[in-house]
Amino acid sequence: MADDDIACLRIVENTFRLRGFSTIGFMDGRTAWASIQQHPCLKWVVLNWMLPELDGYRIARRLQEQTQFLHIAVMIGKALLPEVYAKLDLHCHYVLVKPFERPDFDRQIDAMVQMSLRGRTLAGMD
Repeated sequence: MADDDIACLRIVENTFRLRGFSTIGFMDGRTAWASIQQHPCLKWVVLNWMLPELDGYRIARRLQEQTQFLHIAVMIGKALLPEVYAKLDLHCHYVLVKPFERPDFDRQIDAMVQMSLRGRTLAGMD
């Protein structure tokens, strides 16, 4: 997970941990990308759209070129949605809109977990 907003990063990390996932958090894209390259068995990568050094869009694009089994989510500020959707190809499976509002955020994470479980079964992973 990568977000330059430490509060956001902790919220996402804690929410996934409560659902049984191990997490690693990063504050910039370059460090996140280096770690992703070293962990080929990841289930999810959750990236802020705008990150220092290497943005989430570029990381997501690279990941989609490399693997079909990894799930990718991008976090996008509500104000950026029109710009983001104008690009149409987000290179991700899921979009989380910030600021996070519970209980909607919890439902979104639950949907992501279910997506991961279905993907694992369909792909014969684990």
